[in-house]
Amino acid sequence: MSFLNDDLIWKIFENAASQIAGRLLISVLRFFIIFIIVRQSGVEMAGNYGVILGLILLFESAVDFGMTDIVVRRLCQNSSHASGLIKNLIRAKCILAFVSASALTATIFILNYPPEMLLAGIIASIGLSFFGGILVFRSIFRSQLKMGREVMAELLGTLVSLPLFWLATHMEAGLIVLVGCYVCSRLAYLLLCLLWSTKELSEILEKPVTNDAGTRRLFTDALPIGVSDLVIGVYVTIDTLLISVLHNPVEAGLFFGSIRFISIIGIIAKALADTAYPVLSSFWEKSMTDFYFTMNSGFGVVAFIGGGGMMILYITAGFLLGLMGPEMKQAEDLFRLLSFYAFLRALSAYIGPLIIVSGGKRYATILTVPPIVTKVTFLFLLVPEYGAVGAAYSCILSELVNILSTSITSWLLIKKHLYWLAVLKVAMVAVIAIVAVSQINMLDTILGGGLAVIIYIILGYLFEVIPMRHTRKLIMLCKLRFSDAIEK
Repeated sequence: MSFLNDDLIWKIFENAASQIAGRLLISVLRFFIIFIIVRQSGVEMAGNYGVILGLILLFESAVDFGMTDIVVRRLCQNSSHASGLIKNLIRAKCILAFVSASALTATIFILNYPPEMLLAGIIASIGLSFFGGILVFRSIFRSQLKMGREVMAELLGTLVSLPLFWLATHMEAGLIVLVGCYVCSRLAYLLLCLLWSTKELSEILEKPVTNDAGTRRLFTDALPIGVSDLVIGVYVTIDTLLISVLHNPVEAGLFFGSIRFISIIGIIAKALADTAYPVLSSFWEKSMTDFYFTMNSGFGVVAFIGGGGMMILYITAGFLLGLMGPEMKQAEDLFRLLSFYAFLRALSAYIGPLIIVSGGKRYATILTVPPIVTKVTFLFLLVPEYGAVGAAYSCILSELVNILSTSITSWLLIKKHLYWLAVLKVAMVAVIAIVAVSQINMLDTILGGGLAVIIYIILGYLFEVIPMRHTRKLIMLCKLRFSDAIEK
């Protein structure tokens, strides 16, 4: 029996589209924030801000501790336990936010950063309590396939901070004020989530608690994923920190400014993975035909988007960096290296959750060990001599290890391989587009990027990177929904 009806397909598409559009806009706004800091305050200030932001992101993963995925999975499988789950989640977030805030401040103190960095860390720790509240609403939105609300809340929260950053840099304010602007955006994000989920939250909390296993059980169940997420947090954020410590803040600023562009691809892939996760969870062991179809359709889309993003970043490197000022132009080689890393990150962002969906959470912690050992080893070997470029090579090598280990594990658990042919097709099409643009001397131009996109899309459909039957199904549904909207 198939559970994948037209309404569900449309809902998946609608949530994926809202997530991608919202995350792209958020990434653009965050780029403008870095753009403002680099142009107004310099690359060194951007490097120091990047260190603090990296620590915030690291300890935000500690606040999450893998509980969002656990709670969403349980809510999708049995919504009658919602009240007890959400109440336990709220208690857990209070504990984790306090511990993480203390750990963030202690980390900066132990690393012997100057007083300004320590004070900025204290301000940043306040934002962790706001993020704990956000995660409660994220669990509710994801389980109900209403992720668009959370994306809009984050988008507006980021938008609120944009004029604050401009004003702070215009008045030559220091790092503490810049971090304060970030915390204000998190507060706005939390308040909007609360505003837009009051009904859902009250309905859940008013229900009688059934089968309440307690907060301790939630910690126990989330422990493998939580440790894994924390290690992944170290894996993702350690680059800027170690470049700052082992080389200098200017190199850290070049890396941080470049990685903000690159992260756009990972954000889109994560949005698709977040959309697919609750759907795949509901199909697992109930309708494996639909599970395999959804899994490989999503993987093909992620590969296509990731490959296209890599291609655009590679071709327009000089143009994009030039927007941030002459100081950033020296990072072109670094930027192009990181574009390959972006593609690999997109693939791993989709593969990782498949292991959780298929009941392999016990392997989550083990799987984080090989890539982080690889990354940290090469960071210490390469960064002292090569700076940010050495960090880029470390990122690529570690991500290859990550993809290899997670894809083998997912194959063992699911008993079916991913649609890897799509990755090979994407790589071939992207290389053809890059070579074509470089041959007519249009690298580092926005026009060259546009031409490459046209070539990429045409060749992508000719080689059926995303099977045409999937596209036709989606177009048919879009037409149907559009017709219904006009009639109403």
